[in-house]
Amino acid sequence: MDNSVATNGILSKYSFHGKLVEIDQNIEDIIKPYKDIINKEFPSKVLSEVKVAMVRSWNRESSINYFIGDAFVEQCETDLSIFNPGMVRIDWPVGIVDY
Repeated sequence: MDNSVATNGILSKYSFHGKLVEIDQNIEDIIKPYKDIINKEFPSKVLSEVKVAMVRSWNRESSINYFIGDAFVEQCETDLSIFNPGMVRIDWPVGIVDY
């Protein structure tokens, strides 16, 4: 995976080995009814707002890694968070963070 960007919860750009991966409309059509059910049952909730783009890094400190580590500490009520920065697969652009 070379780069990817999520905008409002939707993966908007994704490349693999330097080639842009296109959305398969046939697959989108197949899963749309299920997405609609999920979205109705579990409406999106705003969690936060990103005011400065957060860029991932696998070999150095980064704002998105700090953010995720702090979230783990807060939610797990612990003093320390250790995670593999390779789990961070996308950069977070400026905007709303929701689920």
